[in-house]
Amino acid sequence: MANGWTVQVSADDGVDYVPFGPLGDAIPATFTATIQYDGAPVVMAVRAGFGGDKIVVESATVARTDGTSVTPRDMSALELGAVVQDVGGAAVQPGHGAHLGHRPDKRPDDDELELVAACYWFHYVTWGRPRQAVMGIWDLPRATANRWITKARERFDMPDGGAP
Repeated sequence: MANGWTVQVSADDGVDYVPFGPLGDAIPATFTATIQYDGAPVVMAVRAGFGGDKIVVESATVARTDGTSVTPRDMSALELGAVVQDVGGAAVQPGHGAHLGHRPDKRPDDDELELVAACYWFHYVTWGRPRQAVMGIWDLPRATANRWITKARERFDMPDGGAP
């Protein structure tokens, strides 16, 4: 993986998938992820679940595969927030997809706002930066992204990730 680790996720046996967002994306209620760091003898196991509006990490266990002790340097290199984003991306089952094909106009319609809401939801659930994701995907300045997010929030059920 480009971030320097590989993620494997497995849902717990018999667990339900919990839907979120306007496109019907779903995430296991509880799951385990194993993260292997590239070029380092470090493995992390994460127990997590869906806490109603975002991933909740129950535990994160770190071990070295070379038989030596975990070092402070190992711990500082874990990048837990970025890892949880990748874990979430691997755990989410996409709902019905949508493809825009073009950048929304200055006044996005309901279909375009649905995509904004779905993008925001996904990045919020997976510990990402939802506003920055909307800005980056549609190449928007902050003020325009804020306006679109506010409009999407008025139209669709969205998490309250702060202003807007």
